[in-house]
Amino acid sequence: MELDTASQNLQLLRENKRSPQPGNPQVTTRIPVNDLTVYPELTTALSSIEEDFFHSPLKEEESKIAL
Repeated sequence: MELDTASQNLQLLRENKRSPQPGNPQVTTRIPVNDLTVYPELTTALSSIEEDFFHSPLKEEESKIAL
């Protein structure tokens, strides 16, 4: 019986998180951000994985010319 009650409470909590309460129209609800970490085995296999993925491979002068 306690398990059913706990299950129902958990389901209610999930539903409340999915449907935000109406309030201030200037405030929007966003999805929470999750930080991901790399497995140590993957880091040793691919050492370049720790580099900045979005970093431009062009040198500073080349990037100025491209713009």
